[in-house]
Amino acid sequence: MLGRRSESPSRHVVVLGSTGSIGRQALDIVGSMPDILVTGLAAGSDAATLYSQAASYGVRLVGLQRGARDLAARAPSLTVFE
Repeated sequence: MLGRRSESPSRHVVVLGSTGSIGRQALDIVGSMPDILVTGLAAGSDAATLYSQAASYGVRLVGLQRGARDLAARAPSLTVFE
């Protein structure tokens, strides 16, 4: 998992717009920094990419403007806010 580390991170971040190009770049950078833990992700409508990112970074708190019910049905271990 990219987002979880054994040492205690000093900062926790939520990436808004995580499925867009800037959000993906932010995740690439944050994922390589041991003192930062990704604790939340949010996207507009790309449920598939959001789910994949959440799984890769070990994130259980996600938000999706549209399609949250579909995401929740596919990944019942996630907490989804619509």
